[in-house]
Amino acid sequence: MLSGLAVAACVSLYFGYAADIAEQGFEFPPALREMIAETSMAPMRAQIEARTDLTAEEREALLGQMVEGFEDQWMGPMEEMIEPYEKFVPAAVAFVLFQLLAVINIFLSWIPIVILAIIFAILTSLGVATKVVEMREVERLTM
Repeated sequence: MLSGLAVAACVSLYFGYAADIAEQGFEFPPALREMIAETSMAPMRAQIEARTDLTAEEREALLGQMVEGFEDQWMGPMEEMIEPYEKFVPAAVAFVLFQLLAVINIFLSWIPIVILAIIFAILTSLGVATKVVEMREVERLTM
């Protein structure tokens, strides 16, 4: 049942993301852009902030220029490079999300079994439920 929900979530994400890309074209989400920028520019930012010969305004201006340069020289070309393949982006995102949900489903699938085992043990110890062994006649075909 959880796998069905995961498939439904991924299919709806696929169709929504495909419609968005068809309408507006591919763009990195703002949160991803910021994460890439922060990760890539952290060493340069640390060097600029460590300089003592700059005033606070000059430091802020230099950091602003660095961010603009990064957007122009890295993010723009990366989006242009992905543009011919933008029809595959929704399928890739949906596939990655499904894999993530499948792994989570595998790790969480043991929880109901353990809970039921505990409940049955409690019911058996309280005498509400009993274990019954049944002997049935079995017919086997052997060769």
